[in-house]
Amino acid sequence: MKNATSLELYHYWNNLRGSRAAPLRNHVDPMAIRSILPDLFTLKNESSGSEPVFSLTGTRLYNLFQRELRGMAFASLWETDAAAFATRIVFGVQEHGLPVVFDIAGGYTDNLPDISLEMLLLPLDEDAGGRRRILGCLGSEPAISDFSRPLDHLKLLRSRLLEVTPQVYPGASNDVSIDLFSRLRG
Repeated sequence: MKNATSLELYHYWNNLRGSRAAPLRNHVDPMAIRSILPDLFTLKNESSGSEPVFSLTGTRLYNLFQRELRGMAFASLWETDAAAFATRIVFGVQEHGLPVVFDIAGGYTDNLPDISLEMLLLPLDEDAGGRRRILGCLGSEPAISDFSRPLDHLKLLRSRLLEVTPQVYPGASNDVSIDLFSRLRG
């Protein structure tokens, strides 16, 4: 992870989860991460096997895409070739309870150069043992402040699975990254 928002969210999530695979959703305190709220989102599935949709999105995400994302399918933000794969990765995070980080290029409809982004996807457990939700962030270094043109789509450049072992893991410096493409392509 290179992005300050991703690092802050990951540290918060990791401390919150303790020895669990994922923290409980109702344990997340927005005030504890208020400085990064504009870059955060949550994903949920309406039913088992259904496509993940945005349930909450921060203001910077609204500004980046210049539209409301709540209720929209996660796949709708991606270029056509990457949408199904990105969705499969979300399902993998939900099923296995391991965080994933994406390196992304944000594309515009006109010929402007792509912007470099990073997305972090973290599992959140439900109280009643239901399907996991996703707590995520989308950010850049430095943070984007020019919202004159909306992003049209996201391009997946690279994905990495962050393996964590609760009993050994003392901090972010011990993350082990694995190329997720070899696990989820198929």
